[in-house]
Formats: sequence, C-alpha cells, structure tokens
Amino acid sequence: MNLAAACRTVLVLLSFAALAVPACADECVPEWTALDSGIESGFVFAMEVFDDGSGPALYAGGSFTNVSGVPANRVARWDGSEWSALQTGTNGRVFALASFDDGTGPALYVGGEFTGVTGYLALRIAKWDGSEWSPLGGGMNGWVRAMAVFDDGTGPALYAGGEFTQAGGVQVNYVAKWDGEAWSPLGTGLTGAVIDMAVYDDGSGPALYVGGGFGAAGGQPAARVAKWDGSAWSALGTGMNQPVLALETFDDGSGPALYAAGDFWLAGGNPASRVAKWDGSAWSPLGEGLGGTTRDLTVFDDGSGPALYAGGGFPNAGGQPAGGIASWDGSSWSSQKTAVNPRVLIPFNDGSGPALYAGGGFTEICARQVNSIARWGCVPPRSCAADINLDGVVDLIDLNLVLSNFEDQTFCGDTNNDGAVDLADLNAVLAAFGQACP
Repeated sequence: MNLAAACRTVLVLLSFAALAVPACADECVPEWTALDSGIESGFVFAMEVFDDGSGPALYAGGSFTNVSGVPANRVARWDGSEWSALQTGTNGRVFALASFDDGTGPALYVGGEFTGVTGYLALRIAKWDGSEWSPLGGGMNGWVRAMAVFDDGTGPALYAGGEFTQAGGVQVNYVAKWDGEAWSPLGTGLTGAVIDMAVYDDGSGPALYVGGGFGAAGGQPAARVAKWDGSAWSALGTGMNQPVLALETFDDGSGPALYAAGDFWLAGGNPASRVAKWDGSAWSPLGEGLGGTTRDLTVFDDGSGPALYAGGGFPNAGGQPAGGIASWDGSSWSSQKTAVNPRVLIPFNDGSGPALYAGGGFTEICARQVNSIARWGCVPPRSCAADINLDGVVDLIDLNLVLSNFEDQTFCGDTNNDGAVDLADLNAVLAAFGQACP
C-alpha cells in the first residue's frame, strides 16, 4: 500500500466510532530512548565503559559543554540514571577514550585536541582515576584520535594514535606506546594520521592494527591500514584507496576476522564499498557494502546473536535503505531505516539489560528528542504505545510517523512491535488519537 492509499484508509477508519488497540506483549521491546535530556551543546565523538570503583558507567567525550543541565566540559559520565561531570573537564575537544590499568589501578584515558584538564597542563592526553586528573609524560604535539590496549609480549600497554609526531618529546610519527612511565615509538612509525586501532590475532599471535590516512608504515608501503606485531610493521595486502576510519574484530561463525570501514571503495584492489573483511591473508567485501562514509564499527548482540554494527552517514546498506546504522550477521545487512548518522557506537548494560548506544550530532530519532546520544535496547511495554515520539500525547505527529513509514520494516511507527508498520499500527494511533499519555 502506498502513501496515498494509506491516507484514504485513514479517512475510512475515522468514520468508525471505535477501533481496537492491539494488545501489548508481556515482554519488553526494543526502542530508541534518550539519556535524560542528553548532550545539550555539541557533538559526541567517543564513548567508553569504565568502572571507577562505584560500578561500570558509560563515559562520553566530544565537543559539548553541558549535559542535561549539568556543566560538563567535553567529557561526562552516565551511570544509567543521571549524568555527572569529571571535575571541570578538558579545555578542548575529546576524540578518544580508553580504559587501562598501568599498574596503579584502572583509569580512564582521554585523548583529543585539548591542552589542559581541570587546572593541569595536559597536552592532548590525560588520565582520570575516578577522582583526579593527571597528565601523561609531556603529552603530544598534535591531536590524539585513537587509543587501544595491547600486549606486545612485555606486558599490557596503552597505545595512542593521531596527528602527532612527538610524544613526551620523543619522535614517534603518529603512533606511540605508553608503558605507565614513558612514551616510546613503534619503529619508525607511519607517514600520516591514525584514526582507529584494534587488536586482532590472525593466527600468528595478537597484533595491533591501525587505520587512517597514511601511505606507509615502518618505511614500507601500507595503504591506510597496517599491522604492528611488537617489533615490526607489515601491510595488509595492498590496503585501501581512501582513509580507514574504523577497525573492529568480529566472528561471523567462520572464525574471528578484522573488519575495516571508512571512505574507501577498494580493498586489496577489489571493490568493497566502505567496509571490508580481512581474514589474515586477503580482503573481501560485505555484500554490496554501505552507501556512504562509515565512521564506526562495534559488535552487539540484540538477543538474536552477535552482529557487526556499522554507524555513519550512509543512506543504504546492502543496496537497501538505511539510516546511518546497519548490522551485518555474516551473510546480509539489515537496518531500521531510521536516520541517525552517528559518529560512535558502543554496547553497554546499565543494569536494565544489554543495549546499543549511539553518539554523534543528531538531535532526534523518530521525532524523539535525544540530543546527540541515545540508547537502543529493551524497555518495558508502554501503556500508550501509540505515542510514538514520546511527547505525552497521541497527535498528528504520531499519525504522520505511521503514514510516512507505512509498510516499512522500521521501529518508527511499529506500535505493536511486530516488525512492520501496517494497519494495526494505524488503528492503534487512530483509536488513541487526542489522548494524553502519562
């Protein structure tokens, strides 16, 4: 049924005195919800789960200065019910977050473009132990874009990548290792910026993989992606033709593999639209791929099994409409068709069950005010499911959401959670039209 036909159906149904509202399932259903009033000024560029001793919490970093009415300069903590600041935060944007124990206890490491944290001089990287900030060995001379924890055989260490060439006054060329006391280079480093990092074992042992805009690693050609095994750099085939913005490991059932995403459309010299799989010896595409810039990858299990989730500015996935978030189960892509355009995705359980969190610069999802950060996860059934945008009343906005998504497989307008927007959802909105929803 097209939109015109759906509108005619509305007129017919309005002539009836009463319409049945579908019964809600007893179990909870997945929805996008806001984290209080969210990030009220600026973007979210990074998220990380960290336990400061009071329980795991979600930390967000970006360009914001306020969260839910609380002043919070570029980094903030969400405990599942409320936001809090990390003292006075940073004086510049945050691009990367990582949890690491350097031997003095777990801490959250924060990287970006800033030069100070809560009164301390901290050049682009700093450490938050849950109560206080501290700098890391003189910091960097350029932006920190990515961080990862990797053990090269000498013990776990924090690795940072970005747009810097020096760390702690040492020449490092875009990537460096922090052992808890000092910075050191990884061979002769890279020839350009690092955007993301991941640890992956291709069968020869765990190694650190880096992606970005560089053309060489360790003096050898390595187009936008490279491997550091603890002593030497190596290329991954012929690499990519455009920058790699995200790296993630995922097992689609055929064994663990490294996945890369970004702006490229060639991987290993073969077509691969913005996302590709490295099995340790060769690159392969993921179906028809994604239709635009892909900024992040993460693994999340929504209850149907682990899947690789991609986030970015793409309008389609696997040749089908998508709204900036799509999942790959190893054989096909699926999407909610809901416009989000996130910068970062991360799974987190705040105590109410596993959920996927998205951060970026968006303000709405399905006409729901979410302000740069939102949660996709299980929620208790609502007595007023027809209030699709959660504004407290069933009105023309809700009706329009059903009509504009009619016969689509999207949560936006799917009042009974049956996987499609159809006549049952239209009936539910019409039956409750004009009613207030507590």
